[in-house]
Amino acid sequence: MTKILSGYIHRAQQKSEFTSLTLVYPAGSIYEPEGKHGVSHLMEHLICKLVDKYEERFLNDCIEFNAETCFNYVEFFFRGLESKLPREFKQQLVSDLLSGFDSITKEEFETEKNIVIQEITDCYDDPVDGNILNNFYKYYNLVEPGGFVEDIKNFTYEDAKKMYNDVFMHPLRIVEVGKEWTEFKGIEYCTELPKQVSPKFKATKKEIMPVAKGDKAQVYAYGKKVLKRSDFQYLLIASHMLTFGRSSPMTNELREKRGLTYDISCDFQPIQDHAIFWFFAMTSKDKSKELADTLEYMCKNVRKYLTKERFDTVINFIKTKREIQKCNLWKHPIKYTENENPRIITTLDKIKFEKLVGIVEKYLYNVHVVVC
Repeated sequence: MTKILSGYIHRAQQKSEFTSLTLVYPAGSIYEPEGKHGVSHLMEHLICKLVDKYEERFLNDCIEFNAETCFNYVEFFFRGLESKLPREFKQQLVSDLLSGFDSITKEEFETEKNIVIQEITDCYDDPVDGNILNNFYKYYNLVEPGGFVEDIKNFTYEDAKKMYNDVFMHPLRIVEVGKEWTEFKGIEYCTELPKQVSPKFKATKKEIMPVAKGDKAQVYAYGKKVLKRSDFQYLLIASHMLTFGRSSPMTNELREKRGLTYDISCDFQPIQDHAIFWFFAMTSKDKSKELADTLEYMCKNVRKYLTKERFDTVINFIKTKREIQKCNLWKHPIKYTENENPRIITTLDKIKFEKLVGIVEKYLYNVHVVVC
């Protein structure tokens, strides 16, 4: 049995008039077999229709409703004032989301399929988005949650009904943040995660879709070592140290000194107990090789760019940001909904500078630099 946080979770928030309700499902692209890439995202679109009848109420009472499909979860969330989103309404919303698929017509199903297909193709019309999605697939065998156009086309109404019954009748978690707790009766929660794909670096030439050609060159540096949960926070802090703000070492070197790029960024994609990280910068095509070579050099010699002074500055920044987030906890239920996400820094005082440098060196020495 996989150890996961399943069932109802309530986080009391005594000083706020805000509340949030989130349903989390064990779905997403890492759980999708061959031939079904993107169906979790399509199901997210379809299930939203089960609460469409409240759209005017959401607008009138300023209740935020949205949904999201990621690599390792699908969630539906509602956020607003407790007076406008009371327990009775929360119970009704959950009941409607679990009421069954029959209220969605075949015509609505086909319409939504076409919308999702358009959404996928639009991503590849953007050179940056398209290359990032292709690179996930080429270097880690991960399919972006949007999926494959052909798989969406081949997904039938009967397939959708079956997936709804198998997956979306059994939430992994229902998370409520607010003063009061709500009783949700008769719900069967998922207690074991399905088999999943684990990310592992392996360069191939496979692409999901062709990408539109832009007039700029994009340079990426992907880690050949996939991050372990225990190391994630060190790389997250280091990314701030290296790239956050014009005074950061990488930004200063690549932008201010060499004039190679407007901005250098580092991003992460958490996937269960692992994460993928990469650096990204854009430049003119005639400067792409110099940018790629410089970025690779900086990664392989990262120790000279990580200073104790910068470490202390970033630690203070993160501590202050955490205090600010506490004031708006209702907006950040991800801390409780996506329990597998190691992005949340919880052991800040235990992170030491020298250990951080050693861990960062281990990962950044092995990068794969790509020019698109």
